[in-house]
Amino acid sequence: MYFRSLVVLVVAGLLSTSELTAQKTVAGQAAFADWNQQQPGVRRTITLADLAAPKPGEAVNNTPHVIPRPVDAWPIVPAGFKVSLTLAATLSLCSERTTSR
Repeated sequence: MYFRSLVVLVVAGLLSTSELTAQKTVAGQAAFADWNQQQPGVRRTITLADLAAPKPGEAVNNTPHVIPRPVDAWPIVPAGFKVSLTLAATLSLCSERTTSR
């Protein structure tokens, strides 16, 4: 039984290595593909030279901005639950402590 398992593993290993060497490799601009152009067994090699050059003039300023909470904005909760604003009071105290020094 042990010998049969060993033979099966060796044969499976030999078959998988021969399949790996038979894979097609696509390089350069042809390596860029969307989902409907991809196929199993195709390897893609994309190097730095294949990528488009960066354009700093087109950089996007996508920094976060704090948007104040509207006065009447409250979460909708199930009946029997209550929402209160406690964290804002704590944060305002912390900011007063740090700015007063």
